[in-house]
Amino acid sequence: MEREGRLRAEYQLWFPNLMPAVWYPAADLAQLVLEQLQSGEPRWTPEDRVPSDKHFVFRGGAGRRGTAGHSRRDDPPTTSA
Repeated sequence: MEREGRLRAEYQLWFPNLMPAVWYPAADLAQLVLEQLQSGEPRWTPEDRVPSDKHFVFRGGAGRRGTAGHSRRDDPPTTSA
């Protein structure tokens, strides 16, 4: 399964082109968030990962093999409501 992300409802006003109930390909979300950060609207401090776990919930996907980079698969489990 491809890595997907869903917008957390409390950030819907920050991402008006996304619906919180819809799962989007994570790569598409990353591009959208980077473009939004470059445009300056809305303003927030970029985090280590784009898109942020603070703004999105993620599912699926496999860790990147053969790369030295950190993947979300390496992140410790979190609890979400």
